[in-house]
Amino acid sequence: TAKASYTLNMGIVRNGVKYNTGFGMSIEPSGNSYKSTVVFAADQFGIYSGSDPGNYTAAFFVYNGQVFIRDALIQDGSISNAKI
Repeated sequence: TAKASYTLNMGIVRNGVKYNTGFGMSIEPSGNSYKSTVVFAADQFGIYSGSDPGNYTAAFFVYNGQVFIRDALIQDGSISNAKI
């Protein structure tokens, strides 16, 4: 069975504290098929659109474990526990 993975990591050490960021991609066997995975390690993460440098719009942004979505279209949805 074949599997493949790729990772990119970078980091610094400042005042004895290590800070790092990176991402990884893999594809591996899963039953009779294959499963692909993409993961990111970052304090902040976003997907932006636009072609004018300095004037990009965030489609979504992750900050301190919270996801901020600019606009959403949800085809099917359910809420099992809600906080307002």
